[in-house]
Amino acid sequence: MPSQTAQNFLPKVQTALILMLLAVAIMRLVMVFVHEANWDEYLNLSMIYDHQRGELREILQTGFVHIFGWVTWVSGNEADQIIAARLVYFGVGILTSAAIWKTARALVSTEGAFFVILCYWGFSYNFVHGVSLRTDPLAASAMMCALCLVISGNPSTRRALAAGVLVGLAGFFTIKAIFYVPALAAITLIRWAKVGSMVKGAGTTLLIGIVALLSFVGLSFGHAMTFHNVASPFEFLGRTADSTLAPQNYMILIQYLRDAFMQNLVFVALWLFGFFGLVIRLRDPVSRTEGLLGLALVTPLLSAFVYRDTYPYYYPFILAPVMVIVGFAWDDLRRRYSAKIAVTVAAVACLCTLVVTIEYVQKPIDRQRTTLDVIHRIFPDEPSYIDGRSMVSSFSKRGPFMSTWGMTDYRRDGRPIMAELIERHQPQFLLANTWHLQLDRMSPAQSESRALGLLSADMALLQDNYTRFWGPLYLPGKTIEVEDDSINILISGTYRLIAEAPVVIDGNSLRPNGVIQLDATEYSVAATTSSQLIFDVERPSEPSSEDGLFSSF
Repeated sequence: MPSQTAQNFLPKVQTALILMLLAVAIMRLVMVFVHEANWDEYLNLSMIYDHQRGELREILQTGFVHIFGWVTWVSGNEADQIIAARLVYFGVGILTSAAIWKTARALVSTEGAFFVILCYWGFSYNFVHGVSLRTDPLAASAMMCALCLVISGNPSTRRALAAGVLVGLAGFFTIKAIFYVPALAAITLIRWAKVGSMVKGAGTTLLIGIVALLSFVGLSFGHAMTFHNVASPFEFLGRTADSTLAPQNYMILIQYLRDAFMQNLVFVALWLFGFFGLVIRLRDPVSRTEGLLGLALVTPLLSAFVYRDTYPYYYPFILAPVMVIVGFAWDDLRRRYSAKIAVTVAAVACLCTLVVTIEYVQKPIDRQRTTLDVIHRIFPDEPSYIDGRSMVSSFSKRGPFMSTWGMTDYRRDGRPIMAELIERHQPQFLLANTWHLQLDRMSPAQSESRALGLLSADMALLQDNYTRFWGPLYLPGKTIEVEDDSINILISGTYRLIAEAPVVIDGNSLRPNGVIQLDATEYSVAATTSSQLIFDVERPSEPSSEDGLFSSF
């Protein structure tokens, strides 16, 4: 029988955990407003604009555009639009946490379930990327709600139908939801086995699968009905499988898993301690069912053996069920040692999250917001442009999204694309927000020598036709050397001459700082000094930052 002191302390334990959760939630809310947006967030925002313009063609993994169409009206700056979307994701994160808590509560104590949420939110990658504008948080929320339905309460047809709809919804958001399916199937079978009917368990599993498929197909069909032109989903699946499944090596996993261990030693130790406690429960007939259910929740981790893109943003998605295991660690700590020890460990975990917050608020979104303000002011007519990250999401970006996936496809094709792209779309600026477009820092040969760099012909063409104007912003421009007798203008527009002496263009003398309208054609030139023609636009008053627009994960 617990002592009177222990009885008085136990309610305080739950209060302490809730207060720590509130502290982590406040830190997470700060990150929503302060931390820089990742390039995937801008990519997803650009899909919302593409859908509204009727340019979006892929129906898979783009269903979120219907939920967030309103963000385009929040602000004229894409950075602020992403922040608005993150606030919704913060609410989605609360729903996901409620489902995790309910799932954990089926296996561990109430305090243990609160501790699970604290560890899930506090894990560095989850903390930073769990409320970002991506498809994964939506799918994780739907799948955790499905898991919650099948693991808590008595199994029933009604729960199976609801779980099936949620699985279909998760697949509609991202096909990665399939990595949760083994856990869902195993838990359904274990729950029915406990009441003595494996046949009903198999039938319920099949029912969930059928409803999930119907839900997925229905949602995808309705989504496709809003498109002007639909790309083949089977081709998309083929490209996705080639790029993300069956990796030839585990360099991405090793790199970021190593960093995860270093940043989250407390959480990793707690998870291993909890897993050890789970294994012990498997040996006890009384707690074997709980142990098997916990083991089923770990199965999504197996996706790391077949899925290549295990970047930090993948962790909030895949760890949602897996982190339930730390609930076993909490219960064992409290039982073997004391509640005070357990609360101390929770406080240390909370402090680790504070350290992460301090680190990542040093990477503010302000640089991105300022750059976007400048671009919108210079180009109010929203022309097409070139960049690597779809950062000016409200404009029409041209060229590949320069991720590992996008550039792998580009280099595999092996065909220069920039000449045709520029001739057809006349992009009026280039935003160097990735190393691939650092025109001043590498030669064409150096670019092609890098595994995922631009082909030398493309790099040479960009260097010949774009000139650095402000920070990462390049404008159409031409350098005219003394020995040049002609130049080929690819982008029509009004150009300003930056020179120390006049330059003769097609027989007409242009004075320094003078402007001239040039069409996309060849012109004869004569210059006495090295000179430069550059698009004539307003020069920003804001100081340009030499820092990159995006940090690493």
